Amino acid sequence: MAIFGLTFRKKTPEPEIDPALEAAIKARLAERVRSIDQARRPIKAAFISENGRRCERAQVYRVGTVNFEPDHQVSCRVVDLSFSGLRIAFNSDVDCPDEFALSIPTLRFIGIVRKVWQDGRMAGVSIERWSDATA
Repeated sequence: MAIFGLTFRKKTPEPEIDPALEAAIKARLAERVRSIDQARRPIKAAFISENGRRCERAQVYRVGTVNFEPDHQVSCRVVDLSFSGLRIAFNSDVDCPDEFALSIPTLRFIGIVRKVWQDGRMAGVSIERWSDATA
């Protein structure tokens, strides 16, 4: 049948599925959904360390580059990192702005970080935006 040049056909009936097969597919799908939900669970919000920190710190030694402005780069060391941020150390006294770009090639990290605290040559930063540096 054609109306305004469009042809309509009867809907073909869907083939019947074996109930046992349908139950197996639903069970497998439910298992996959549960595993994805488990992977997406955030880290516990309760304090998990005895010194009152929300996230555990991992001590590392990585070299990075801080870009305060397009023409002002300073090298730094990443002393430790956690899920929520990093602690970086500079070779000389540097006055960090509130937000700046940080690049850590060995971690394939390029991002914008926010200064949380600074004490002389050390600074604690939280990660605002980041990208996985593949090049």
